[in-house]
Amino acid sequence: MILERIKNDQEYKDAGFTSFDKYMNERMPLGIKKSHAYDLIRAASVRPLLPTFDSGMSESKLWTQRAVRHLTHKDFTPADMKRRRRKC
Repeated sequence: MILERIKNDQEYKDAGFTSFDKYMNERMPLGIKKSHAYDLIRAASVRPLLPTFDSGMSESKLWTQRAVRHLTHKDFTPADMKRRRRKC
């Protein structure tokens, strides 16, 4: 969410960078590379669309970035999302 805010609110300009890509390439906040930052941003946008569970298990352990990464693929359709929900 922090990376998304830096990108969308153009907070990278406050640090003297002209683009989010340049900011990520040079700063690498928290050691995160640019490609991984985009993966995290996409996963964060998909997470609110996923169902919640009443299993007593922490949601953060169920829906990790790794668990939802494939849902962010450009070829992943809404029909795929519905099938994924039924599997869970």
